[in-house]
Amino acid sequence: MSEPSPAVAESAADPVDDELAAVGAVLVDDRVLRRIIKRHRDIPGLGLQVPHATSYSLPRAALGALVEPGELPGALDRLPERVAVLTGDRDELVAGED
Repeated sequence: MSEPSPAVAESAADPVDDELAAVGAVLVDDRVLRRIIKRHRDIPGLGLQVPHATSYSLPRAALGALVEPGELPGALDRLPERVAVLTGDRDELVAGED
């Protein structure tokens, strides 16, 4: 029997990721979101400035093509056809803070 991927294992232990996936959202690190935006919009260069640096919406298929295995906190197929990619403080979300 194969081991579950790290992304799936983490999701099973984190109800925040399950709740976000239920509404079509996924929480990622800032650097991952910047890279997703740059690749999806074909923004060249090494600069860290990208538009919408805290959230971005794109098709699930495009998201799957732009991230490495394990960078998403759960299985891609749990997400709807259009996904909101967000950054934020996971601990604050768990605590229910703004």
